[in-house]
Amino acid sequence: MARPLKISQQNLLIISIPLTFQIIFVAVLLFALSGLAKQYERESHLRMAMGGINGLLNQMLASSASEGMFQATQNKAFRKLFENGFAESRIQSAALKKLLAEDPAEDIELGDMKRLLDQMNVTFDQGARAMNSGQFTDMVVAFRKVRDLIEVAQVTSASTMKKMEAENEQHKLLQRQAKTIITAIIVVGSLLNFSLLLILLKYIDSINQRRFNTLSNNIHALSMQRPLMAELEGDDEVAALDSLLHQVNASLQQARRKEQAMIDNALDVICSLDLSLRFQQANNAVAKQFLIDKDELIGKSLSSLILPEDREKTLYELQTVMTNKGQTSFENRIKLADGTTRDILWNVVFSPDEQNLFCVAHDISGRKEVERLKQEVIAVVSHDLRAPLTSLGLTLNILAEGGMGPISEKAQNRVTRAEASVGQLISIINDLIDIEKYESGSISLDYKIYEAAELVDDAISAIEASAAAKRIRIEKSKTLVKVVCDGTRIVRVLTNLLSNAVKFSPENSRINILCEAVKGGVLFSVADEGRGIPADKQAAVFQRWKQVEKDDETKKGGSGLGLSICKALIDAHGGTIEVTSEPGHGCVFRFFLPAEPPRGKRA
Repeated sequence: MARPLKISQQNLLIISIPLTFQIIFVAVLLFALSGLAKQYERESHLRMAMGGINGLLNQMLASSASEGMFQATQNKAFRKLFENGFAESRIQSAALKKLLAEDPAEDIELGDMKRLLDQMNVTFDQGARAMNSGQFTDMVVAFRKVRDLIEVAQVTSASTMKKMEAENEQHKLLQRQAKTIITAIIVVGSLLNFSLLLILLKYIDSINQRRFNTLSNNIHALSMQRPLMAELEGDDEVAALDSLLHQVNASLQQARRKEQAMIDNALDVICSLDLSLRFQQANNAVAKQFLIDKDELIGKSLSSLILPEDREKTLYELQTVMTNKGQTSFENRIKLADGTTRDILWNVVFSPDEQNLFCVAHDISGRKEVERLKQEVIAVVSHDLRAPLTSLGLTLNILAEGGMGPISEKAQNRVTRAEASVGQLISIINDLIDIEKYESGSISLDYKIYEAAELVDDAISAIEASAAAKRIRIEKSKTLVKVVCDGTRIVRVLTNLLSNAVKFSPENSRINILCEAVKGGVLFSVADEGRGIPADKQAAVFQRWKQVEKDDETKKGGSGLGLSICKALIDAHGGTIEVTSEPGHGCVFRFFLPAEPPRGKRA
C-alpha cells in the first residue's frame, strides 16, 4: 500500500499536475494559433503582391499611352507625363520586387511574374533611353515589346489572380477550421483540466477524510476514556497527530492507573454523590471507615448514614455548595453498622458539568477525642490545679509578710522565691487556658470604637516601670486613628509586644510604637533596638513554647506563650500579625486590624 502523502506534498500534487496539463494545453493552443497566423500572413502577402502587380501594370500602361501620344504629337506635356509615370513605375517595381522576394511560399506563378516584370523593366529602360537619345526606331521597337510584355503580364496576372482567389478561399476554409479546432482545444482543454483537478481533489479528499475520521474517532474515544483505533500508518501530519494522540492516551492510561491505585488505597473515603445525594462511586476505604461494602453503599442515600441531629446541617451545606457551584468543608457524625458513631470531616466539590458532588470523607474521631481529652486537661488545670496553686501562693505571701510569725532571713528568701515561682506557674496556666479559649473560638469579643492612642497609652502604663528600670525610652505616634476592636484584648496584645521589646532591648535604647490608617483598616507596629530574630526563626516565634534562644526562658523569663496569645487574639479579630527583623538591628512586630469586624463577631 502506498504511503500517504504529506499535506505539503498533496498541495504540490494539486498544483503541479493541473499546471503541467495547462502548459501542454497552452503549447498546443500556441501551435494552432501559429498555423493560423501563417495562413493570415500568406493571405495578406498574396493580396499585397497582386495589388502591387496590378498597380505597376496600370502605371506601365499609362506611361506607354503617354509615350504613344508623345510620338504622335511631339507634345512635351505627354513626355513629362511619361517621365513621371516612368519614375513612379521604377519605384513601384522596386517595391514589388522586394515584396515578391519575401514570398515565403516561393510560388511559381509569382516567380514567373517577377521574371516578367524584370524583362518589362529592362525593355522599358531601353525605350526611355532611346527616347532621350532621339532614336525613334529603337524607341518604337522597345515600347511595342513593352506592350507585348504587358499583355503577357496581364494574362499571367489574371491567371495568378484566379489561383490566388482559389487559394484565399482555401485559406478561409482552413482558417475557419483552425478557429473551430482552437475553440475545441480551449473548451475541451478547460473541461479536462477542471475534471482532472476535481478528480484529484476528490481522490485526495477521500484519503484524507478516512484518515481524519480515524483521528476524530480517536480524539472522541480519548475524551470518553474508550480504547483507541489502530494507529495510522505513514509519516504525514495526520499520522503524526494520531501517533501523538496514542502517546497521550498511553500516558493518561498510566496516570489513571496510578490515580485509581491511589484512590483505591487511600485511607480516606473518596466518593461521589448525585443530585439526590445518593452514592454513585466510592473507593475501598468505605469498608474500613464506614463498615459497609462498597457495592452495598452504591445507591444508598447519604442521609441514612448521618445521625438525625446532624442531618439538617449536612443537607444545608450540600445544598449551598450545589447552589453556589463551589466547594465547602463541614463536620458531622455518622452511625456505623455496629452501632458506633464516628466524627467525619467532609470536603465537597460540586461539578456542574457532571452534576455530581465529589467528596473526601476523613475520619476525625481521634482528633475529636484528643480535643475532648485536652478540654478535660484544661478543666483539670483550671479547676483542680489553679485553685490549689492560688491557695499556696496566698499562704506563701502570708508567710513572707510575717502573718504567721517572724521567720529567719534565710527562710524569708526561700519563701519569696517560692512565691515568685508559684506566681509564674499560675501565669502560665492562665495563659494556656486563655490561648485554648482564643483558638477554639469559645470567647466573644466586645467590639467598640476606640482611639488607637488610648489603647497604646494603656499598654505603655503596664510596662512603664520595667522600661524605666532599663532606662528605655518609649516613643509613640501622635496620629489620631480610630479602630473597631475589643479594646481589652488589643491592649493585652500591645502589652505583650512591649514587654518582649523591653525584655530583649539593651539599656538606654528606644522603642517606637506607631499606628496608622491603611487601606481596609489600621496598622500597629512595635519596633525595638534589640538583638533581632534570625530569618529562619521568625515564623516560629508565634508558636507555643518557642524561644529564639534555648536559654531565654531562664535568662529572660517568660513561658513562650505571649506571642501565641497575640496571634490568637489578632486572628480572632480577623487581622494578621508578622515580624520583620535583621539580627543585631532589632525587630519590628506589626499587626493589622480590619476596619469592620468579621461577620458574626460584632457584639
